[in-house]
Amino acid sequence: MAITTIRVGAEPARPARPSDQHARLTEWHEKTHVMHVAHTKAAARESLQSKWLGVLVAIFTAITGTTMYATWGESPSTLVKVVVGVIAVTGVIAAALQTALSPGKHSAEHKAAGARYGKLRRQMEEWRIEHPADETPDAKTLDEWLKAWVDIETSAPVVSDRELARAEARLRAEHAAPAPW
Repeated sequence: MAITTIRVGAEPARPARPSDQHARLTEWHEKTHVMHVAHTKAAARESLQSKWLGVLVAIFTAITGTTMYATWGESPSTLVKVVVGVIAVTGVIAAALQTALSPGKHSAEHKAAGARYGKLRRQMEEWRIEHPADETPDAKTLDEWLKAWVDIETSAPVVSDRELARAEARLRAEHAAPAPW
């Protein structure tokens, strides 16, 4: 299966002639598969990022609070003050990053988009299984797929070019079998 390069935000072109339909449907299937994998991987990455930032915030604030409490009645050395100050500022920066980047929210958005692309891809695969190899989908089915694709594209978060390239490479490596069209 030859994976084609995907332009982010490019609306899928509707197959024009019956002779072009098999090639176009293969391209649609490949693109939905790549986007499914890319969004799923982006969701996992964002989720991991959210967890790590949360752990860092918890550790840094715990260290700062414990040190402040332990030295409450005494005057700590300048080194302790500097170290605690650096840890406190690092904790604040990690908390600000977690708030500003919203990796948890982005993870959920990518997960939802990946699930929707996966559903669309499976609909295409199921159609292919249920119909003869030389048959192509009717106009109504193509319109439904195109509408679903555009709906996903307009509501999905952006996937980086790097994430798309990784998804394409992964699918190239995994797929020795021919495409369903």
